[in-house]
Amino acid sequence: ESVYEMTSSLEIIDKLAQNKNYEKAFEQFKKFKTTWDKSEKIIELQIENEELDNINGIIAEIEAYFEKGFYEDYFEASYRLKFYLNHLYEKNIVSLETVL
Repeated sequence: ESVYEMTSSLEIIDKLAQNKNYEKAFEQFKKFKTTWDKSEKIIELQIENEELDNINGIIAEIEAYFEKGFYEDYFEASYRLKFYLNHLYEKNIVSLETVL
């Protein structure tokens, strides 16, 4: 799944959470996490460990917020996660352009 698709998934989760449909948002987040876990094996070959650790840390935070009912804290973590995902996308484009 592309970074764009992952970010779009997070936007859907954001809307569900904004509408206080937290159970459905958490279900969607679990699907996002499963997709990330599969993609991570490929992505880890292309990015630095620190960046991967940051993303995995935010994903763990979001999961804990949903499990503990700290829904307001979700939005800040979602913003950071989207920021990191977009950063990876931009960084990889720059790397590819450098090679070409």
